Amino acid sequence: RTAVMVELSREMHSWSLPELVEKPTLMKFHTSTLDLYSGLCMQGNERVADKIASEHINSEQLMECVKMDDLPGPLNRSYFRLLSTLHLERHVNARSVLCASV
Repeated sequence: RTAVMVELSREMHSWSLPELVEKPTLMKFHTSTLDLYSGLCMQGNERVADKIASEHINSEQLMECVKMDDLPGPLNRSYFRLLSTLHLERHVNARSVLCASV
């Protein structure tokens, strides 16, 4: 399995997810950051979603985190919420608009 590294720019240091789990304050910070990313991407804000997906959380990292079965609950929920917001919500919204226009 590939090690997923989390870089917290304020600290200028990277941690693997197992290391992050051992640091509750940093884990809470990372979980809150993921939730912030999700919030910023909601409601069809595609430019922000594209920027987050390309510069902060790439698809490979996101998929590795989603596959992890030992990821703590809050962190797991935040990664799934971000996945849903980045990659599913825009398609659901586009489909809704398309169906409404027919």
